[in-house]
Amino acid sequence: MKSSVLGVFVCVALAAPVVDAAESKVMSFDVYEGATVVHELTIHAQRGVVLYFPAKVDHVAWSEASGLEVQIEDYAVKVSPRARTDTRALLHVTCQGMLIGVQLVLADDWERVYLAAVFHNRDAEARFEDEVAAESERRIRAMRDQHRKAMAALEFESQELARSLITQAFLERRGVAPVHEVGRNGDHVVVRAREFVWAGNDLYVYFEVQNRVAESYRLDRVSAVVDGAERAGETLFSRLGTPAGPGALMRGQRGKGVVCLRNAALWMGEHIELRFMGGGAGSEPVVLDLTVKE
Repeated sequence: MKSSVLGVFVCVALAAPVVDAAESKVMSFDVYEGATVVHELTIHAQRGVVLYFPAKVDHVAWSEASGLEVQIEDYAVKVSPRARTDTRALLHVTCQGMLIGVQLVLADDWERVYLAAVFHNRDAEARFEDEVAAESERRIRAMRDQHRKAMAALEFESQELARSLITQAFLERRGVAPVHEVGRNGDHVVVRAREFVWAGNDLYVYFEVQNRVAESYRLDRVSAVVDGAERAGETLFSRLGTPAGPGALMRGQRGKGVVCLRNAALWMGEHIELRFMGGGAGSEPVVLDLTVKE
């Protein structure tokens, strides 16, 4: 495409190339919206150059006296020197609302010339990166909100299921029986069983722990032993409640807890051992000898 220069192109500065890419014969330039900068590029006087822009090229203006042949191909401009009249030629390229100046310097030395140049719109790239970051953050927030809602719904359903199962269990069997069993270890940690509560085939044992020593006591595990065999998989216990909340008992403090014995109805009338194992002052387990009853 040929045309005459329609106006005076004001050159604020000659832009230095971003990367010295002589070995690859490709130069890279940064362009910014609203900036008036001329980019200097050395090309071969016979081979010419291909210029690649960040958007579709709208218009190219150059001097007819330069002897250049210019072709626009969407995002690219192909420049071919035909009738060499000078060693310099100035192109005015309109692209994406930007006016980009390209000062071509014609030479015969292959070591100095470039066969292509790429122009990067850093403003557009920065906006794109910001948009990508914002969209990523939006999607992450949406995923977190979705996950939080799903977990809340799952927790609600789990609680409803637990209530339903406990309600059904109470319809099958319910009962409360007082218990007065006491156990202690050599560290003067005392455990008292207070009450049996039946819900279906499961037995809940309410107990109290008292720490009489200076060291702290933390209940870690409760296991049931029936006929000499530990039924570790059939016990559940809540975290020990203390005056300051769940955690360790200091000297003189008392805590309450519950242990659930699954399918304890199968052991009706039998003796079982509940072993309370903890840390600190409770390195030695506390054992309660209980008889399963209604």
